[in-house]
Amino acid sequence: MRIPFLLLPSLFLFAACGNNSASVSTDSIPKADSTIAGNHPLNNVVTAPKNFNPEEFKMLADSVLSAMTGNAADLHYETETLTTQSAGLHNKRLGIGNKNIAGTRFFFSLPGKNTEEASFHVIHVVYSDSTDAQQAYLALKNVSGHDTKSNDVPGLTYGNDAVICGGNQLVWLCTSCTYSYKDHTKLKEMLRRSINASADAKTIDCKCGGAECETN
Repeated sequence: MRIPFLLLPSLFLFAACGNNSASVSTDSIPKADSTIAGNHPLNNVVTAPKNFNPEEFKMLADSVLSAMTGNAADLHYETETLTTQSAGLHNKRLGIGNKNIAGTRFFFSLPGKNTEEASFHVIHVVYSDSTDAQQAYLALKNVSGHDTKSNDVPGLTYGNDAVICGGNQLVWLCTSCTYSYKDHTKLKEMLRRSINASADAKTIDCKCGGAECETN
Protein backbone atom coordinates (compact mmCIF):
# COMPACT_ATOMS: atom_id res chain seq x y z
CA MET A 1 0.00 0.00 0.00
CA ARG A 2 1.39 3.36 -1.03
CA ILE A 3 0.99 6.31 1.40
CA PRO A 4 0.17 9.58 -0.34
CA PHE A 5 3.13 11.90 -0.31
CA LEU A 6 1.13 14.80 1.27
CA LEU A 7 0.29 12.72 4.36
CA LEU A 8 3.89 11.86 5.22
CA PRO A 9 4.76 15.18 6.98
CA SER A 10 1.63 14.88 9.14
CA LEU A 11 2.55 11.37 10.20
CA PHE A 12 6.06 12.39 11.17
CA LEU A 13 4.70 15.37 13.16
CA PHE A 14 2.25 13.11 15.05
CA ALA A 15 5.00 10.65 15.89
CA ALA A 16 7.27 13.43 17.17
CA CYS A 17 4.53 14.90 19.44
CA GLY A 18 3.73 11.46 20.80
CA ASN A 19 7.33 10.79 21.76
CA ASN A 20 7.76 14.18 23.46
CA SER A 21 4.63 13.78 25.58
CA ALA A 22 5.78 10.38 26.76
CA SER A 23 9.19 11.66 27.81
CA VAL A 24 8.02 14.74 29.77
CA SER A 25 9.02 14.44 33.46
CA THR A 26 6.59 15.57 36.13
CA ASP A 27 9.59 17.12 37.89
CA SER A 28 9.70 19.76 35.19
CA ILE A 29 6.14 20.98 35.95
CA PRO A 30 6.27 24.03 38.28
CA LYS A 31 4.57 23.37 41.61
CA ALA A 32 1.89 25.77 42.83
CA ASP A 33 3.16 28.35 45.28
CA SER A 34 1.48 27.69 48.65
CA THR A 35 1.19 31.43 49.25
CA ILE A 36 -1.25 31.77 46.35
CA ALA A 37 -4.01 30.09 48.35
CA GLY A 38 -5.01 30.56 51.96
CA ASN A 39 -1.49 31.31 53.20
CA HIS A 40 -1.02 34.39 51.03
CA PRO A 41 0.39 37.25 53.16
CA LEU A 42 -2.32 39.62 51.92
CA ASN A 43 -4.96 37.34 53.45
CA ASN A 44 -3.49 37.94 56.90
CA VAL A 45 -3.18 41.72 56.79
CA VAL A 46 -4.41 43.42 59.97
CA THR A 47 -5.86 46.87 59.35
CA ALA A 48 -4.02 49.40 61.48
CA PRO A 49 -6.08 51.45 63.93
CA LYS A 50 -6.47 55.16 63.26
CA ASN A 51 -7.52 58.20 65.25
CA PHE A 52 -11.15 59.27 65.30
CA ASN A 53 -11.94 61.61 62.41
CA PRO A 54 -15.24 63.49 62.92
CA GLU A 55 -15.69 64.18 59.20
CA GLU A 56 -15.29 60.53 58.26
CA PHE A 57 -17.59 59.42 61.08
CA LYS A 58 -20.18 62.05 60.08
CA MET A 59 -20.44 60.57 56.58
CA LEU A 60 -20.94 57.09 58.01
CA ALA A 61 -23.46 58.33 60.59
CA ASP A 62 -25.42 60.24 57.92
CA SER A 63 -26.44 56.91 56.38
CA VAL A 64 -27.80 55.68 59.73
CA LEU A 65 -29.74 58.90 60.37
CA SER A 66 -31.11 58.90 56.80
CA ALA A 67 -32.57 55.44 57.31
CA MET A 68 -33.81 56.36 60.77
CA THR A 69 -35.61 59.59 59.80
CA GLY A 70 -36.60 58.67 56.26
CA ASN A 71 -34.90 61.80 54.90
CA ALA A 72 -31.43 62.53 53.59
CA ALA A 73 -29.40 63.45 56.67
CA ASP A 74 -26.58 65.96 56.82
CA LEU A 75 -25.26 66.02 60.37
CA HIS A 76 -23.56 69.11 61.74
CA TYR A 77 -21.21 69.05 64.69
CA GLU A 78 -19.56 71.36 67.19
CA THR A 79 -16.52 70.61 69.30
CA GLU A 80 -15.59 71.23 72.92
CA THR A 81 -12.15 70.67 74.41
CA LEU A 82 -12.55 68.76 77.65
CA THR A 83 -11.03 70.23 80.79
CA THR A 84 -11.43 69.62 84.51
CA GLN A 85 -14.15 72.31 84.44
CA SER A 86 -16.08 70.70 81.56
CA ALA A 87 -19.47 69.22 82.31
CA GLY A 88 -19.35 65.47 82.58
CA LEU A 89 -19.75 62.86 85.29
CA HIS A 90 -16.70 60.87 84.29
CA ASN A 91 -14.09 63.41 83.21
CA LYS A 92 -11.86 62.50 86.15
CA ARG A 93 -12.12 58.80 85.34
CA LEU A 94 -11.15 59.59 81.76
CA GLY A 95 -8.02 61.27 83.06
CA ILE A 96 -9.06 64.71 81.86
CA GLY A 97 -6.74 67.31 83.39
CA ASN A 98 -3.67 65.08 83.38
CA LYS A 99 -0.82 66.12 81.16
CA ASN A 100 -0.40 64.36 77.82
CA ILE A 101 -4.11 63.51 77.74
CA ALA A 102 -6.24 65.34 75.17
CA GLY A 103 -10.01 65.02 75.19
CA THR A 104 -12.66 66.43 72.84
CA ARG A 105 -16.45 66.19 72.85
CA PHE A 106 -18.22 66.33 69.48
CA PHE A 107 -21.89 67.39 69.50
CA PHE A 108 -23.71 66.00 66.44
CA SER A 109 -27.13 67.28 65.45
CA LEU A 110 -29.49 67.58 62.50
CA PRO A 111 -30.30 71.22 61.79
CA GLY A 112 -33.97 72.01 61.49
CA LYS A 113 -37.12 71.86 63.52
CA ASN A 114 -37.91 68.95 65.82
CA THR A 115 -34.58 67.22 65.31
CA GLU A 116 -33.37 67.40 68.91
CA GLU A 117 -34.15 63.71 69.35
CA ALA A 118 -31.58 62.89 66.66
CA SER A 119 -28.73 64.64 68.50
CA PHE A 120 -25.92 62.70 70.12
CA HIS A 121 -22.31 63.22 71.12
CA VAL A 122 -18.98 61.42 70.87
CA ILE A 123 -16.11 61.84 73.33
CA HIS A 124 -12.64 61.16 71.96
CA VAL A 125 -9.64 60.95 74.29
CA VAL A 126 -6.05 60.36 73.18
CA TYR A 127 -3.56 59.06 75.74
CA SER A 128 0.21 58.97 75.79
CA ASP A 129 0.16 55.17 75.55
CA SER A 130 -2.17 52.17 75.61
CA THR A 131 -1.59 51.63 79.35
CA ASP A 132 -3.17 54.99 80.22
CA ALA A 133 -6.06 54.25 77.84
CA GLN A 134 -6.68 50.90 79.54
CA GLN A 135 -6.68 52.55 82.97
CA ALA A 136 -9.41 54.95 81.83
CA TYR A 137 -11.41 52.07 80.39
CA LEU A 138 -11.15 50.13 83.66
CA ALA A 139 -12.19 53.22 85.65
CA LEU A 140 -15.37 53.45 83.56
CA LYS A 141 -15.94 49.70 83.67
CA ASN A 142 -15.74 49.70 87.47
CA VAL A 143 -18.69 52.09 87.76
CA SER A 144 -20.77 50.86 84.82
CA GLY A 145 -23.79 48.77 85.61
CA HIS A 146 -23.97 49.68 89.30
CA ASP A 147 -26.54 51.66 91.23
CA THR A 148 -24.05 53.88 92.97
CA LYS A 149 -24.45 56.82 95.29
CA SER A 150 -23.71 60.55 95.01
CA ASN A 151 -23.54 61.90 91.46
CA ASP A 152 -23.29 58.56 89.68
CA VAL A 153 -26.20 57.06 87.77
CA PRO A 154 -27.20 53.54 86.69
CA GLY A 155 -24.92 52.47 83.86
CA LEU A 156 -22.79 55.37 82.71
CA THR A 157 -25.54 57.86 81.83
CA TYR A 158 -29.32 57.66 81.55
CA GLY A 159 -28.92 57.33 77.79
CA ASN A 160 -27.45 54.67 75.51
CA ASP A 161 -23.67 54.42 75.84
CA ALA A 162 -20.98 52.67 73.85
CA VAL A 163 -17.32 52.92 74.88
CA ILE A 164 -14.57 51.52 72.66
CA CYS A 165 -10.96 51.44 73.82
CA GLY A 166 -8.19 50.42 71.46
CA GLY A 167 -4.52 51.34 71.32
CA ASN A 168 -3.93 54.74 72.89
CA GLN A 169 -7.42 56.12 72.34
CA LEU A 170 -10.89 55.83 73.78
CA VAL A 171 -14.14 56.83 72.06
CA TRP A 172 -17.51 57.08 73.78
CA LEU A 173 -20.82 57.38 71.94
CA CYS A 174 -23.84 58.64 73.90
CA THR A 175 -27.31 58.78 72.34
CA SER A 176 -30.53 59.84 74.02
CA CYS A 177 -33.35 57.51 75.00
CA THR A 178 -35.27 58.61 71.90
CA TYR A 179 -32.88 56.39 69.92
CA SER A 180 -33.82 52.75 69.70
CA TYR A 181 -31.00 50.53 70.91
CA LYS A 182 -30.91 49.04 67.39
CA ASP A 183 -30.17 52.44 65.84
CA HIS A 184 -27.70 53.22 68.62
CA THR A 185 -25.88 49.98 67.85
CA LYS A 186 -25.71 50.90 64.16
CA LEU A 187 -24.00 54.18 65.10
CA LYS A 188 -21.64 52.26 67.35
CA GLU A 189 -20.63 50.01 64.44
CA MET A 190 -19.95 53.10 62.32
CA LEU A 191 -17.80 54.41 65.16
CA ARG A 192 -15.87 51.15 65.29
CA ARG A 193 -15.34 51.28 61.55
CA SER A 194 -14.16 54.89 61.62
CA ILE A 195 -11.25 54.02 63.94
CA ASN A 196 -10.59 50.52 62.55
CA ALA A 197 -11.20 49.04 65.99
CA SER A 198 -9.90 45.50 66.27
CA ALA A 199 -12.14 42.58 67.20
CA ASP A 200 -10.55 42.42 70.65
CA ALA A 201 -11.00 46.12 71.47
CA LYS A 202 -12.33 46.71 74.98
CA THR A 203 -15.97 47.84 75.05
CA ILE A 204 -18.74 48.95 77.40
CA ASP A 205 -22.36 48.85 76.20
CA CYS A 206 -25.25 50.34 78.19
CA LYS A 207 -28.94 50.59 77.33
CA CYS A 208 -31.04 53.62 78.19
CA GLY A 209 -31.91 53.55 81.88
CA GLY A 210 -30.48 50.08 82.35
CA ALA A 211 -28.60 49.30 85.54
CA GLU A 212 -26.45 46.64 83.88
CA CYS A 213 -23.86 47.24 81.18
CA GLU A 214 -22.09 44.65 79.04
CA THR A 215 -18.29 44.79 79.20
CA ASN A 216 -15.36 42.67 78.12
